[in-house]
Amino acid sequence: FNFHPTKSFEHYRIGTYWKSNHYILFHTDEPQFAGHDRLKKGPEISFPVIHQGWNNRPYCIQIYIPSRTAIVFIPQ
Repeated sequence: FNFHPTKSFEHYRIGTYWKSNHYILFHTDEPQFAGHDRLKKGPEISFPVIHQGWNNRPYCIQIYIPSRTAIVFIPQ
């Protein structure tokens, strides 16, 4: 979740327990939720796992998270 009204974050790291690539399953920036459609989802858009621990998890991914957006990821 990024609840900030104006600030988006590039290269934001999220810790994960899975060592496979991750995909966006759902995000609130879709037009059906009055979003700006800044994120793309689907099996062709993946976020590669980084073999470096983050936030007490053995792996991480880096994402772009726009302001006022929530994203749900799923491992491959």
